[in-house]
Amino acid sequence: MLGATGHALFGKAASIANVAHGLGLDTNSSGGFQSGNTATTPALPDGIAHSSLTGADGSFTLEAMVAVPNLTVKREIISTDSTQTNRAFQFYTDVDGTVRFNFIGTGAGTSVSAVVPVSGPHAFAANEWFHVAYVYNGATGTSLLYWTRVAATSTVANALPTTGTEPTNGTYTGPLVIGNEARGPSGEGLLGLIDEVRVSRTARAAGAFLFSTDDTDNDGLSDAWELHHFKNLDQTGTGDPDQDGYDNEAEETAGTDPDNAASNPGDLDADGLPDAWEISRFGTTAAQDGSGDPDGDYASNLLEFTHGTDPVDPLSWPDTDHDGMNDGWELHHFMDLGHDGSLDSDTDGSTDKQEHDANSDPKDPAWSSTRAGIDHRWSFNGNLNDSIGGVTALLVDPDSNPATGGAVTVTSTEVVLGGGARATSAYLQLGPGGLLGGRRTPVTIELWATQTAVQNWARIFDFGSGATEYLFMSWTRGTVAGQDQVRWLDTSNQQADDKGAPYTTGVPYHIVMTLEPRAGVSGTTRVSWHVARADSSLLGSARWSFDTANTLLFLNDTLDLLGRSQYAADNTAAAKYDEFRIWNGILSPLERESLHAAGPDVITLTDNDNDGLPDAWELHHFQDLDETASGDPDQDGVSNADELAAGSDPDLAASTPSDRDADGLVDSWEIRYFSNLSAVPGADPDGDGESNLTEQANGSAPVHRASNAADVDADGLPDAWERTHFSTLAHNGGSDPDGDGFG
Repeated sequence: MLGATGHALFGKAASIANVAHGLGLDTNSSGGFQSGNTATTPALPDGIAHSSLTGADGSFTLEAMVAVPNLTVKREIISTDSTQTNRAFQFYTDVDGTVRFNFIGTGAGTSVSAVVPVSGPHAFAANEWFHVAYVYNGATGTSLLYWTRVAATSTVANALPTTGTEPTNGTYTGPLVIGNEARGPSGEGLLGLIDEVRVSRTARAAGAFLFSTDDTDNDGLSDAWELHHFKNLDQTGTGDPDQDGYDNEAEETAGTDPDNAASNPGDLDADGLPDAWEISRFGTTAAQDGSGDPDGDYASNLLEFTHGTDPVDPLSWPDTDHDGMNDGWELHHFMDLGHDGSLDSDTDGSTDKQEHDANSDPKDPAWSSTRAGIDHRWSFNGNLNDSIGGVTALLVDPDSNPATGGAVTVTSTEVVLGGGARATSAYLQLGPGGLLGGRRTPVTIELWATQTAVQNWARIFDFGSGATEYLFMSWTRGTVAGQDQVRWLDTSNQQADDKGAPYTTGVPYHIVMTLEPRAGVSGTTRVSWHVARADSSLLGSARWSFDTANTLLFLNDTLDLLGRSQYAADNTAAAKYDEFRIWNGILSPLERESLHAAGPDVITLTDNDNDGLPDAWELHHFQDLDETASGDPDQDGVSNADELAAGSDPDLAASTPSDRDADGLVDSWEIRYFSNLSAVPGADPDGDGESNLTEQANGSAPVHRASNAADVDADGLPDAWERTHFSTLAHNGGSDPDGDGFG
């Protein structure tokens, strides 16, 4: 344990290499150390009163030099804790990268703590020497923690932002142990090197600790620093042995390795990124390294730094060969920049440039810029198999008792969840998780399901890792059948209420959700969802969409659940699941409507008569394959091909690409004012006495009571009067165009 290699200037050190080992103070001079075990008589033969370590006002200082491999386990530095009721203190580094002092027995405060630096001259580095200290000022009742790299440049201790209060008690007694605690058996060994331990009966100032600046050869470099890095004193301050452009004096000042070109004053963490650049982009040097891609645009941080693009903006990426394609995307898919975008590498009908722009896979012939590719499919036809991706679903009964809570039944066509209390009701888990997380590409979730009874906050699906990270759709909000919620909680929270409901119990629904990275405002992720009764003529346009800073790339979906919530208080759904799919890419309107027409048992959109119309779509709308792409059976002036592409009904004249739901309200007008196509033509949502149809006709706003036929711009001035005097509606009641003092 003793005689380990220490810092060059301080000789040998102690090595605490076993979690149960430490160095105890033989207080009673018995020739051996006895730990704080209550079975011992007397209980603390080597106990030492805390008052013997403090000055008259209670001040004291604990300090040591340590070299440890990491800060991810608890490592005791000095302790007088024991198994007695009046437990004394522990001074240690903790699992969260902090250094702490805890006087356990008083229980009157919180542990004093400070975060160990991860950047700058005193940043933690594995197995390098650091001076660590705790100072308690009894006169003021204040505490301060220090963490300082042992280097020639460290002439005073580096104080840390310290939080917490921890009153002490001089009467508390415990065995003093270095590198462990004394609670027999001990179990929090330092597992590292320790040296120069000192306990002082005073509150030491920053300049009163164990440091040295000896430079016997007068070359501007500390002898200790030279010996540590070169094992001799032959170097000079102006030398640059690693040829990184920084001389030895600069490396010593910065605390970097003078014999490693990757470690230099401009890049203290040796990750290839200048520290100043990292801090300006990420706020710290610890958050990222050169290989990271926090904005998910395929371009690594090193690539973005090298070419001057923004590593936290997914719309900013390098294109050094000027082919309109992201270098990172090209390197990810092709390993080089030799493709100019004109090729069709997977012969799927889309050029590489088109695949780049659609964020599809240029090496997957089943997935193109215009056609999604099926990734997973659970048909639940008597089994739980994924016929595409091979991820078998699991039926999970939380209490392993089918007699309690909602049971589950697997039929030849669907899985039926009985629903009920979360703790006892069975649910579906889609494999081991990770179906969505880690993706940079668009995804479509598609399913056919039926709610059979209302349950409290029951989920349609819930993908996440717990109550603080998830993406879900719910059948209801609480137990209100007419309310629902879609929510994505991760680094940010985004939700939308009551956009899909009501989900009428007993009625099958076709649900499609798309998640498209970089499609939202400023490169955010756009989430959209479509909901329709399975027997409806059309799936229709999106019920709602929102943009979120959350990304699939960083979604940790360890639990991909059907019918079950991540929240303990929510019930499990009473629901039937007929089909659940995950697609690579965004289903196009043509694909969505064709799949809606085909139903849950079809994913291949065949066209046996080669007329450009998927057979399933023709059979759904016409019950035969006699129609052609150019035909117009409803005589609305729009061909079948155009109706298919737009998602309108080819057999209903009122349903056109501009009014797919055939309600007389132009779709773009509905979306502008209501964000969906759910507006009722005869309704009057703003209560101004004019229906939606009337408001559309006169150009007024249907959600603004003051906007009506007489005053479309809702400025309090009759439109006819404005046009008579100004020939425009640009003025309002507060303006004074003639300057007479009257508005």
